[in-house]
Amino acid sequence: MTLRVVINADDLGLHVAVRRAVEQLAESNSLTSASVLANGPDHALVRDLPGVSLGVHLNVLRGRPVSPRNEVRSLIDDRGLFLGDVWALYRRFRRGQLRLNEVAIEWRRQIETLQGQGLSLWHADGEKHTHAWPGMFETACEAAAACGIPFVRRPWERWSLRAPVAGQLRVLALRHWLAQHDPQHDPQHDPQHDPQHKPQHKPQSATDGLSVACLDEVWGIAHQGRQLEPAAFAAIMRRPRGSITAGAQRPRTVEIVCHPGDPRPDDDDLAPEFGSMRVQCLWGAEFERLATRPWRRTIEELGGILTNFRALAAVRVPHAQSGAGMLGDVAHA
Repeated sequence: MTLRVVINADDLGLHVAVRRAVEQLAESNSLTSASVLANGPDHALVRDLPGVSLGVHLNVLRGRPVSPRNEVRSLIDDRGLFLGDVWALYRRFRRGQLRLNEVAIEWRRQIETLQGQGLSLWHADGEKHTHAWPGMFETACEAAAACGIPFVRRPWERWSLRAPVAGQLRVLALRHWLAQHDPQHDPQHDPQHDPQHKPQHKPQSATDGLSVACLDEVWGIAHQGRQLEPAAFAAIMRRPRGSITAGAQRPRTVEIVCHPGDPRPDDDDLAPEFGSMRVQCLWGAEFERLATRPWRRTIEELGGILTNFRALAAVRVPHAQSGAGMLGDVAHA
């Protein structure tokens, strides 16, 4: 069984430094995918790149919406901007003040904006993984399916004590949110690993009945910046998913999530409506590690290949309807 690995850069369209890094990494075959911010100041200059599948980086957190203000009032502040702070957005979400129909409107328009400029989109993910929140994930899957996007990121990552504490907390929070709407995906609760399991009705997945699929897992949420190393990735991949039981499985498809950038002294500052972003501190370190480390060789030593979402979509069974069904077909192709 071949492990298929996608290396995806988030935030293309945010700044020229990100576009510069993505173009250089694509030219050296060190990157296979990138997700684009439709409301980013640099998005209009993004073009399809050989060997790289593009996707949409769904965003209701930073910058200005692409929709008219009167259609997305629950998502914005008095200035007409997204809130710019993930915890402020989460508080509004928890209080029931974030209207999912408005999220759907904005995300559909973001997808249509990118498709309208001639970009081929093969996957969807979200700024700060807000698309993984309960209800938001279903909304993302529905928007992707309606616009012909075959993959949506399910940001499930294995927890590791070797990761920085902040990274561990990010992973645990995401797994908690994902388990609320897709419990069958968590290997810690996989019935086939539970000797006391009694057959019961299969939990419904967010992708059931939709023409979208999710890869088995991601890596790079806990290990960021200087922690983004092939050796750390390989150590996780060699460890069975979930528990260390006879039934534990290894992943078949994995997305490496990264945030490379190549800033130059004469670059403009980040657009003020995007506020202060921690990701700028990751740009240089992750660009250097993607450009100089032996990622392809490491993946091959794991029995895998480096691929992109376009290639994965090409091996999907056309008549498959559920996300789980398509994922199985992709992984075994």
